[in-house]
Amino acid sequence: MGDNLKWFKVWTSITDDPEFMEMALEDIGRWVILGAYVRKHGVNGKITISDKVLANVLRCGIETINVTIAKLHNVLNDTKTSNYKNIVTFKNWYKYQVDDSARRVSKYRQNVTIQDKDKDKDKDKDKDKDNAFQQFWSLFPKKVGKAKAQLRWNKLMFDSSITVPLILSALKQQITSVEWTKEGGQYVPHATTWLNGFRWEDRLTYKKDWRDG
Repeated sequence: MGDNLKWFKVWTSITDDPEFMEMALEDIGRWVILGAYVRKHGVNGKITISDKVLANVLRCGIETINVTIAKLHNVLNDTKTSNYKNIVTFKNWYKYQVDDSARRVSKYRQNVTIQDKDKDKDKDKDKDKDNAFQQFWSLFPKKVGKAKAQLRWNKLMFDSSITVPLILSALKQQITSVEWTKEGGQYVPHATTWLNGFRWEDRLTYKKDWRDG
């Protein structure tokens, strides 16, 4: 019984495939017709067929069957069987002719699902970064250059050694320092400057500094 399918694939690559470009148009036509016949009546790219039928499919004489098939790309005519029939085989049949649309659709859907999950994760990360920056900004005493500060903040968050608790803890301390509170806080740096300089690592002066013992 044949594959019972109603199509035979002709890939667009034949337009620039050297093997096909060397074939005459009538041989390309024979290749297509033979392929469709094998698809309809054969199994997995192979068919056992009599001289008479094969000559009719190829539109050639029985005596020229082997010469005609020799001109067809990726088609073999094996030695005749004991009952004088030909075994015609299309090479690479599975690669070019098997209908894997269901597998491809399934794979595509899996990829889309993974991409959607990745997008959701990215959105969650962006939301977390934004929420953390808003915490930082609400604490920072000098409200200047918020947009630039947030850009710098987002870049810093890619560094796994820099954590939000680390920055916020240092900031909460520094806003009570002598340097930041003297003269009405005029020496408080801009937030972007503070972030660029890793200023959360600064050791500032406090009126009662527990680090002095």
